Amino acid sequence: HVGGTVLYASEIGGKAIKGDPIDDLVRTVLLEERIGDKTFKKDTYELRWALVNEFDLVFVIVYSQAVSMMWLDELLETLKNTFVTMFRSRFASVPLGISKFEFDRDLKAILARHEVDAQARKKKGQKAFDDTKLADDIRTAAQKKEAEAARAAKKAKE
Repeated sequence: HVGGTVLYASEIGGKAIKGDPIDDLVRTVLLEERIGDKTFKKDTYELRWALVNEFDLVFVIVYSQAVSMMWLDELLETLKNTFVTMFRSRFASVPLGISKFEFDRDLKAILARHEVDAQARKKKGQKAFDDTKLADDIRTAAQKKEAEAARAAKKAKE
């Protein structure tokens, strides 16, 4: 028998998750050791997870399939690394099922940082032509041409 305990859970956006997609993930993917894929779809949800084998921990993000957030993998990795760093010493010393993990403030800060980064990337969008490599190449070629023309003009005067 394999058991597990939820060490920390938080709902973002005020919508409760319907059903138990995490239980479905555990039963149909994790317990069957089908962990090659890092996403799992159940009903209207998609789940992404990351493992920390050292402590037998699984970090899971559950979100609506309708939501498209390109930075979820980065978010999951940041959450995993921050949580493990903060609570590493407690994993071996305290029975995890009775331990309380205060992570709300950190979660909110991490989410805010990732949202700001995502907005900045979105605003940046397509580069202006002047910021592209092609524009740099054209400027360099033009500068070389001007330098050659200046040398030729100087030589012609001599």
